[in-house]
Amino acid sequence: MDITDGVYTLNFLFVGGAEPPCLEAANANDDAELDLTDAIHVLRFLFLSGPPPLPPGPESCGPDPTGSPGALSCDAQANCP
Repeated sequence: MDITDGVYTLNFLFVGGAEPPCLEAANANDDAELDLTDAIHVLRFLFLSGPPPLPPGPESCGPDPTGSPGALSCDAQANCP
C-alpha cells in the first residue's frame, strides 16, 4: 500500500477516474461505503500512524470478514492469487 491507493480513490470520487476493480478493498474504513473517508483513512495510515485499512485489501485477500456480502462489488483484487 502506498500513496497511490489514496489518490486512486480520490481520483475516482472527484475527477471521474477509473472505478477501483474491487470497491470492497477500496473501502479502507469498512463502513460499507466508498467515499472521502476511505481515502483519508489510507493517507492517515501512511503518514500519521493511523490504523491500518481493514480487510480485504492487498495484504489480506478474500472476502470482507466484517461486512455484508455483496455490499460493494469486487470484480478483482490485485496482488491476490
